Amino acid sequence: MWKKFNVKEVEECVDIIAYSPSFIDEEYNPRGIRIGYLQLGVFHSARFKESYRDSLIDFFEDEPNTDALPEEYMEIPKT
Repeated sequence: MWKKFNVKEVEECVDIIAYSPSFIDEEYNPRGIRIGYLQLGVFHSARFKESYRDSLIDFFEDEPNTDALPEEYMEIPKT
């Protein structure tokens, strides 16, 4: 079940499933969902980036998402 994202309620440094319209990329992430974690008020997640050095190399990079926090999130189910 999705919950509204609130920095004060989300446990830090614990992976979550997150959604934000700003995460949407029509080619690589059309649903706008990422796995990431909150640390010191900054949401860290992997996002697709194209290399500017070599246009043939595409990769994912873990970096702070400084443009937006998720709007909604879910805990990752424990097995």
